[in-house]
Amino acid sequence: MKKTSWVAIIAILVGVSLTALGCGQSDSNKPSGTTASAKKETREPTTQPLAGLPKEAIGQVITVDPAMKSLVIKPEGEEKKEMTFKVKETATGSLADFKPGDKVMVKFYVETDGKLTAESITKV
Repeated sequence: MKKTSWVAIIAILVGVSLTALGCGQSDSNKPSGTTASAKKETREPTTQPLAGLPKEAIGQVITVDPAMKSLVIKPEGEEKKEMTFKVKETATGSLADFKPGDKVMVKFYVETDGKLTAESITKV
């Protein structure tokens, strides 16, 4: 055979070998014995905040319950639905400082279970 034929055959074999090796690399991060059909890890629901910055709501205080660490406001604007917040122990602004009728700004986040948790409450 001609020299160029051998070079072409070797190049093809090397290419096929590298391609086959490259296909196996995608599983190299998995522990040995793990297959694509392995069961996925299940996670319990948590009360950790969702990703992102805290949200803000401005509205009128409807109820304050320092014993239950909760606050309910009626937000300004188009949102007519009352918002109930669980207030963190470390939240700025003491619930004892607020009473129904006060206008407040609440910085909060939505937990994975859908509940609202206040991080900061200030009069406006």
